Amino acid sequence: MLMQRLFNSLSRPGARALVLMYHRIHSPIYDPWQLSVSPGNFRDHISHLRSNYNVISVTSLIGQLKTNSLTQDPVCITFDDAYECNFEIAKPILEEFSCPATFFVPSRFINEQKVFWWDALVDLAFTTPVLPEVLKINSPFNFQFQFQEHAALNAELVEKHRLWRGGEDPVSERCKLFLELNDLIKSVQFEMQEQILNVLFDWANISCQNVERNIMSREQLVISSQSPVISIGLHTDSHLALGLHSANIQENEIVKNQKSFREMGIPGINVLAYPYGNYNDTTLKLTENCGIAAAFTTDPVAVTQRSNHYRLGRFLVPDLNSNNFKKQLTEWAKQKN
Repeated sequence: MLMQRLFNSLSRPGARALVLMYHRIHSPIYDPWQLSVSPGNFRDHISHLRSNYNVISVTSLIGQLKTNSLTQDPVCITFDDAYECNFEIAKPILEEFSCPATFFVPSRFINEQKVFWWDALVDLAFTTPVLPEVLKINSPFNFQFQFQEHAALNAELVEKHRLWRGGEDPVSERCKLFLELNDLIKSVQFEMQEQILNVLFDWANISCQNVERNIMSREQLVISSQSPVISIGLHTDSHLALGLHSANIQENEIVKNQKSFREMGIPGINVLAYPYGNYNDTTLKLTENCGIAAAFTTDPVAVTQRSNHYRLGRFLVPDLNSNNFKKQLTEWAKQKN
């Protein structure tokens, strides 16, 4: 058996798996983090992958890694956050093409039907016609921001914001505020995130009820788990940036995620995707101690037989048309780890 595993490993020295990461199948006006792919482009992606690649499930990939038998250049498809469009649009397309995929689910948002804070922040920063000139968030944050200009939207700003991406330099003071609030909210736990959002909604004089609620229901998640092509993976309880918190908090987030699946009657797989791709050495140890079989980051690297099973890379798929998607896959496959 040992000799066979050694032979399998040596016979595929260049085998590299591309793990693709999607979020929303949607065409929003503002998409600073490039989390959305249009339904038409997504269908083209899946059609191309099914016709030209060896698309395998996440569990198959992990099984191959554990037995040193990685097949030649497979592709895995994953989705983060359990957006409702994953159920309404992605799932039927995946089933039509018999294409396996994994939905990584932050269970608290399913149970409480809460809006994702990053979507609320996009709406607040880029769709509120006029924002007050001064924002103060008191202790323990002592956050302050003051507009010199751009407190009021105009047609020029709307177009700039539509084209702007979060990894670029801010093109307006609203972009600068968006980035600063993003870093602040991402760094704290769920309850504090909720408090900050309430302060922001009061400050902007808008209602949280106006923010689009686009998270899967428990029933949709159960139905998804029963699909022959969909598996449900872990994404922590409250989408926590694990590496920014203590070991106890990290462990609680993972364990509560596992427990919630059991309570909802969802046969999830013991595979974790780190929210925001955020982790540290403690996270890696805790993940293994919690019985997790493997974990994915957002590091844009291919998976090889040498990859750490708790630091598996994924490629964020932007909204590319068919030709550009084909080119992008080729480029990703060429990258050296």
